Amino acid sequence: MTAEPYRLTLADDTTWGLSAPSSVQPWLEALARIMELPALGSSIPTHHLRFVERSSAGLAAVSRGEGWKRLALGTAMRVWWRDGGEEALVEVDPGLLEHPEIRVIAMWTALRPIQFDAIAAGGGPFHATLAAHKGRGVLIAAPAGMGKSTCYRRLPPPWEPLCDDY
Repeated sequence: MTAEPYRLTLADDTTWGLSAPSSVQPWLEALARIMELPALGSSIPTHHLRFVERSSAGLAAVSRGEGWKRLALGTAMRVWWRDGGEEALVEVDPGLLEHPEIRVIAMWTALRPIQFDAIAAGGGPFHATLAAHKGRGVLIAAPAGMGKSTCYRRLPPPWEPLCDDY
């Protein structure tokens, strides 16, 4: 049984539906809380990130399918994706998710297919804020604690603040 999925919409309107079976759902709910993800509701996602138990027999077919790539991360999880594909699978060992550090590392790692897809579409990872000035996007990038958010909040018109820490 799969519980209510969550929605992650990127700036290019790519919408990921994140779903999990009931055995993995508490972990997905924690991830959704941290990321402030809304329920998928009636939205129709363009992409799917499905979390399944590590013991799931259905992944044998994926491993033999065309173009699937695998990122093995110890015994806690395996991530399956295809370049340009609209679906990714993450095998999770629910027992290992009880460890606080593994829980967080698994959350971060589970999002790799979304990162891979965004990079393939021309995107890139930045620790930055984003603003617009005269119709052009401007990233304010710097290490943590250097004042990006403060600068972002103090941008005067005609600057248009777009996002902070997304």
